[in-house]
Amino acid sequence: MAETIKLRNISEALLGLAKQQDAADISREEFDVVPIVASAVESFAPLAGDKLITITQEISPIRVTANKAALEHIVRILLDNAVKYSPVNSTITLKAVEEGDYVVVSVTDEGPGIAAEHQTKIFDRFYRVDESRSSQHVEGSGLGLAIAKSIAIRHELGLSVRSVPEKGAEFAVRVPR
Repeated sequence: MAETIKLRNISEALLGLAKQQDAADISREEFDVVPIVASAVESFAPLAGDKLITITQEISPIRVTANKAALEHIVRILLDNAVKYSPVNSTITLKAVEEGDYVVVSVTDEGPGIAAEHQTKIFDRFYRVDESRSSQHVEGSGLGLAIAKSIAIRHELGLSVRSVPEKGAEFAVRVPR
């Protein structure tokens, strides 16, 4: 049964990736990032609560020009990863800061971190860091970050990671103002 569910989840993720690549809608509009982040946090609050994870938001109203659905999808993927990899009783922080002509929306966790040699590979389809190097087993297909990267490229958004092993990770999406 567990393998069937895992296979279904992989199939759905691949279908989502294919749909995203074929999607014709790369329209942009001006909007405030606060509702996007609030919606993502609200949807992951129950999962975070199960692990006693606190999600903090350091976001004030900032307007960006992008595809709203694309940005929301990326933020949800990053928050999903943060919840999966964060230990019990930790904090996830979402921020939005202005940097020149851009707004950087970031998701920072207190998880196991990602070694430098894996940071460029984690955006590849099916890539997963060797679980034997971690004390934490996390379910997943290795497709979430690949989907986020595909969306970011299609919509001309920047997507990056900064991390130090045992110090957590910060994923950031760079959006035009």
